Amino acid sequence: MKLITFAIPSYNSEKFLASCLDSLLIGVDDKIEAIVINDGSTDRTSEIAHEYEKKYPFIKVVDKENGGHGSGVNVGINIATGLYFKLLDSDDHIDKEGLLSLIETIEKHLNDNTLPDLYFADYISVVEGTEDKVTTSHKKWVKRLNIVSDFSNFKKVPEAKYFMVHELVVKTIVLQENNVRLVEKVFYEDTKYVLDCFINSQTFYYLDKPLYLYTVGRIGQSVSIEKMDKNYMNMVKVAHETIKTVSTNKIMSMEKYHKRFVMHELNTVFYLLYFYIYLHYRKEKGVHYKEIRKSFKKKEPELYKQVYYHSLLFWMNILIPRLRQALTELAYKIAGKKLGWR
Repeated sequence: MKLITFAIPSYNSEKFLASCLDSLLIGVDDKIEAIVINDGSTDRTSEIAHEYEKKYPFIKVVDKENGGHGSGVNVGINIATGLYFKLLDSDDHIDKEGLLSLIETIEKHLNDNTLPDLYFADYISVVEGTEDKVTTSHKKWVKRLNIVSDFSNFKKVPEAKYFMVHELVVKTIVLQENNVRLVEKVFYEDTKYVLDCFINSQTFYYLDKPLYLYTVGRIGQSVSIEKMDKNYMNMVKVAHETIKTVSTNKIMSMEKYHKRFVMHELNTVFYLLYFYIYLHYRKEKGVHYKEIRKSFKKKEPELYKQVYYHSLLFWMNILIPRLRQALTELAYKIAGKKLGWR
């Protein structure tokens, strides 16, 4: 049985792909599968992927027309055979010790018949071209370690804290049976994916060890201030798709702690939207922001009220636009310095 499927969407990744795949060559070929989804690359990405496929049977390659990062991940979800599913971007890596620890933990839970819906794992931001590394850990938010539990085992997480796709390893059947997929042909689509994973998961296990090595500081990266400003409409589309799929009835009927956690992540989507709107604010951005709020209020009035009147967004929206922009850009500089963004 394959315990984990790694889906590796790749577009013009000839500079990074070999190194990414090498991070999986740690002697556990019989327990993992890696699916490289070549998204219509015009460089040697497909050639490199097929070279690895010939040498290592656990690696599979899918060549497809260009459809964007989300479409590649969705192909991976559709054909994954591993018990769990993990997204691995082609310019990132997996930590050897973290992966061995995760496999050992999955095997223990499999034998005990206590498999959780998802695993949280720490991740390390690696600043390209330097020795700088920043570890993101959740240990202080988990009440009891080394147990499979429901969301009551999470303390109340501060509003400024949000979870990233790098941290999640999700049961494949949870994704497939609940039709959890990424929004296609946009950037920042993983924000909604994280929310959907939490909505459809009941139990989790926190792995107190870094698993994912996330490369930051690369020129042209999607978290650069230039890209975030240029591509803000991608976040607008992600917010619209979130509004389409969230359900007041489903969220409000959840167990208390599960609902609290899901609402925290739903708030995160709209915090990030605010961030993209007021980073280099322009009048047309304000128009899109008003349209989204109107749409959200019309479709899900109760969730809208929770998000915009019972969270930090209430106070953020009281500020005049010029002050919103100044504080947003200051927040970006602080986060960028901490995480190594350019």
